Amino acid sequence: MREQLIELVELAKRGDKPAFDEVIRLCVPDLYRIAMSILKNKDDADDAVCETVVRAYESIHKLNDCNFFKTWIIRILVNQANTAYQKRSKVIFLNDTTFEPQYEDAYDLGNDELAAAVASLSLKLRTVITLYYFQDMRIKEIASVLMIPQGTVKWRLAKAKSVLKEKLSEAPQPRQKEELENAKQY
Repeated sequence: MREQLIELVELAKRGDKPAFDEVIRLCVPDLYRIAMSILKNKDDADDAVCETVVRAYESIHKLNDCNFFKTWIIRILVNQANTAYQKRSKVIFLNDTTFEPQYEDAYDLGNDELAAAVASLSLKLRTVITLYYFQDMRIKEIASVLMIPQGTVKWRLAKAKSVLKEKLSEAPQPRQKEELENAKQY
């Protein structure tokens, strides 16, 4: 599949619009997952992905190495999502919107506690965890996408794992939950 993606990117760089459409079709589920992990809001994630696609289309001719297309487009997405996150942090919402996944998540572990713990991480830690574990990116790629040193990526991963371990160890285990529910009935 990687070879197919590289071929399509090369065609898209030469102006082949159907090839660009196919490249985007292949990448959108990952882009959406990353945007949701950063923004935690369906509408903002949709906007960030759409803006990313537009910017990628406008500047694909500037891409130097087709092998790094995915890293390149994820960098555009992270920048868009961070911009949207910063703008949104200045807005006060009166009601909270719920997450409705638009794409089937291949990494859904069925673990609500884990999802909640990851969602509660700071933006910087959540972004690194998402790229490393859910997008299977290497530390070097993450450093390139986020434009930070590899040591910073390693530190953020270690910090995020530490925070997640602490949060998940505090969460009641399934058996403890049952006992709590039974105790509430009496």
